[in-house]
Amino acid sequence: MRIIFLLFFTVSIQFSAFSQSPKQLYKKFKAEGENYFSQGDYVSAIASFEQALKNKTGDKFSTQRLAECNKIVKEKYAELIVAADRLYKSGDLQAASGKYKEALNFKPEDSYAKNQVDACSIAPGSTYFKAFGNKSYDEAQTVLALDDGSIIMAGRASPSSSTNTDISLVKLDRDGNQEWEKKFGDDETEEANDLIKTRDGNFMVVGFSDSYSGSPGIKDMWVIKFDAAGNEIWNKTYGTDVTIDEGNSIVEAHDDGYLIVGNSFVNGSLNIMAIKIAENGEKVWEKIYGGQNSEEGTKVVKTGDGYTIVGNTESKGKGKWDIWLLHLDKEGNELWDQTYGGGDNETANAIVKTSDGGYLIAGSTYSFAFASQDFWIIKTDAQGKEIWNKAIGSYAAEEAFGLIETKDGKFVAVGFQEVWDEAEQAVSLDGYDVYIVKIDEKGEVIWDRAVGGEKDQRGFDLAELEDGSLMVVGFTKADMKKGVDYLVMKMNKLGLVSKPTE
Repeated sequence: MRIIFLLFFTVSIQFSAFSQSPKQLYKKFKAEGENYFSQGDYVSAIASFEQALKNKTGDKFSTQRLAECNKIVKEKYAELIVAADRLYKSGDLQAASGKYKEALNFKPEDSYAKNQVDACSIAPGSTYFKAFGNKSYDEAQTVLALDDGSIIMAGRASPSSSTNTDISLVKLDRDGNQEWEKKFGDDETEEANDLIKTRDGNFMVVGFSDSYSGSPGIKDMWVIKFDAAGNEIWNKTYGTDVTIDEGNSIVEAHDDGYLIVGNSFVNGSLNIMAIKIAENGEKVWEKIYGGQNSEEGTKVVKTGDGYTIVGNTESKGKGKWDIWLLHLDKEGNELWDQTYGGGDNETANAIVKTSDGGYLIAGSTYSFAFASQDFWIIKTDAQGKEIWNKAIGSYAAEEAFGLIETKDGKFVAVGFQEVWDEAEQAVSLDGYDVYIVKIDEKGEVIWDRAVGGEKDQRGFDLAELEDGSLMVVGFTKADMKKGVDYLVMKMNKLGLVSKPTE
């Protein structure tokens, strides 16, 4: 009986509302708006005056009151955010959280204030945001998490007296303190792109070298094996005097040795190159894959029956650059391939072999983007047949570079996002932020974060620690007096990092 009465009461109210004339509704909402305005509840006043205007379009009084309320709300929100940011930077997280929550009273859906409320709850010392390097160019491309919570990252760094770069290796302890840094190179340019721990407890880094190639100005693939202290065990280059060769990815082979994947540039076009090497670095075999136009190989994963390479192709697909998935047997012979893309450019930068036997690919899409360029995530089965794809992004440009499957069976991708100016409805002059996204097994976004500051911040790789924390590496241009610096972030499992606001 109570349910029937409530239903009758609700229907009666709705019927009463519908039965009122626009003039009556205008007076009602105008009076409500004035009441809220006098009480200082400007957000509710805005809603009421908006309803009043719907029933009396162009009403000067409601228009003026609405403008006043919006101005007050904007000013009060800005004042509270400034105060909250000051408290956050000083370390008074409890007081800062209170101010951010007050700000949400004036802008309830504001993502910045919401994220900052979450950030205030981070346990002190459990996350960090660090930028460091010399006064030239320092960039981390890849990261490897070790069992004790420490990391080794690899990339490139300029000696202070040169504009060229060396391969750089940096070891940080579990708290982000630098244990050592090693550089490898000579007078020309070297760069690292991938890093693995080897079966004997040592490490290998792969990239390219100009200095040690067979001909001036011609890059060769370069592999360095080093120990836990960063000391070189051996190094080898692979390439010819007439081709430009770069190593992008490396995995342990099925027997002793390793498989390197990268690119070889000859006669005006790129081909994917795979090289099998022995434990001592001696070449066992070399294979080239490509078509009439250009192809590039970005990552390789080891599978039960061979290897799978992800990269990009101009020769196949639906137009321009498409993503190319290429499966090989243990001897490097092609077993099958698949392409993914539309009429515009798509790129792949990362791949993981998923626990269900399929693959997850991360990169970018123009063909299926919301506006310009978006993160693009593709899920396939074990034969590379697409199960689903997701474009993730907003009005500005996004691109994913690093990808992992997390311990909870979900996935996290990291890259960068162009900063979008909401007020101007245009790309901001602030450059790029690190953009990190967690998705479930169906590609639905669980959370996404943009972390940055002044100028550019970009993320290129990530790793998960034993406690679920996420280590992100890349570069920052926040302090251009110091040049480009390594960027290292330890985020909690929600993708939050305690970082002083700019």
